[in-house]
Amino acid sequence: MSRLKHLKLRSHNKPDPIVVSRWSNNLDVPKFQQPTYTHLQPFKPNSALSGISGSELDHEAWNLKTHAAHFCEKTSLHGMQYLGEPKRHWIERIFWASAIATAFIGAVVLITQLYRKWDQNPVIVSFSTSATGITDIPFPAFTICNMNNIRKTVAERILKSKDPKSKVDKYLLEDLCSVNEPPPAPPSSLASNDKDTTTTTAAPTTPENRVAPKWATVQEFMIKGGQPCHEMLVACAWSSKNRNCTNLFNTALTDEGLCCSFNKVPRELLFRNPKDLSDLNLTFPFPAVDWTPEEGYPPDAQHDALPWRPVGAGKHLGLTLVLDNEINEYFCSSTASVGFKMLLHSPVETPKLSSFGFAIRPATENYITVQPQVRRSTKRVAKVSLRKRNCYFAFERKLHFYRTYTKHNCVQECEANFTLANCGCVLFFMPSNLLPLVN
Repeated sequence: MSRLKHLKLRSHNKPDPIVVSRWSNNLDVPKFQQPTYTHLQPFKPNSALSGISGSELDHEAWNLKTHAAHFCEKTSLHGMQYLGEPKRHWIERIFWASAIATAFIGAVVLITQLYRKWDQNPVIVSFSTSATGITDIPFPAFTICNMNNIRKTVAERILKSKDPKSKVDKYLLEDLCSVNEPPPAPPSSLASNDKDTTTTTAAPTTPENRVAPKWATVQEFMIKGGQPCHEMLVACAWSSKNRNCTNLFNTALTDEGLCCSFNKVPRELLFRNPKDLSDLNLTFPFPAVDWTPEEGYPPDAQHDALPWRPVGAGKHLGLTLVLDNEINEYFCSSTASVGFKMLLHSPVETPKLSSFGFAIRPATENYITVQPQVRRSTKRVAKVSLRKRNCYFAFERKLHFYRTYTKHNCVQECEANFTLANCGCVLFFMPSNLLPLVN
């Protein structure tokens, strides 16, 4: 109380000057005034619509000319704005109208062509973005044949034989070697003895003396006249390991005669009606699986099952062979030279060496590079009609001779069907013992 006794008491009847000042400064707000906008201009109708009154504009709101003029003025398409401007010369309008019409017609033509292309060829071939493992695809089958159709010792024995049963062999020898003309002699640089290079010809048989051969007779003739695989293959190596050639190769009858095949599936997995060819001495020491190009290997397939798969890339992990051409045994060649014919093909196809085989010269070292190409189809392709995709899936088409449907097998069977329909015979390497053979 001692500190407050010096303070003067204020009377509440008199106004406080500070409060009055604050009230007058804070509460005495001037009245709100309507703002003025001097930068805005009154609305003026579009020049293209200036001749239309308000009532007519409402009435003609959907008029085509009005919307066309508005579209030409506001669109971003090049050239259209020049058509809607009222002060453009009529020649310039015609020019821009022609240019726009030409561009429109060109666009329609291109779109029509693209649609027709899609309608006729709806399947698109594209490169896969993911790589395929080398162990997911088999090593290609390898078939090799000696160009010598029949060995000289066998041919001379047939020509000198006086047995009546040898007439068929003489007819087959004449048909195989065309002995009307002397066969080509091997080069002197490849022959070890000049006396062994002499050739023998036979008098051609007359059509009356010819006997229609049976399938087994032709098979026996080709087997005893051709070069056996155990004599052709001197040494073999597979996946950088020396192997027994008899375990890797099997004898096969092709359009070039008796040949040796590597990594080819057994005949029961190749043909629908295989014949027991015990004379060919077929041996499969390793298990074989039903591999197809579409489905690939079965999930439970062993790695050493036929057809074999490579363990890696490079020549040391591939197939290495040492061959003997038997130059001294040449009697007639399928070509005008000596050597071998080779062909890489699918394990489920029969090779056609006469048309696609390549020649290997004796006494040379040769390297063959394999670059596989895998084509896969999606399941949606099967929904496209056959007329548009122009191809079959394996489950859509069954062949008469072959178990697996491929393009090559289809062509081979078409040729066989054509030959069978026109001459009533089939090729000698086809598995049919009930039909006559092609002459």
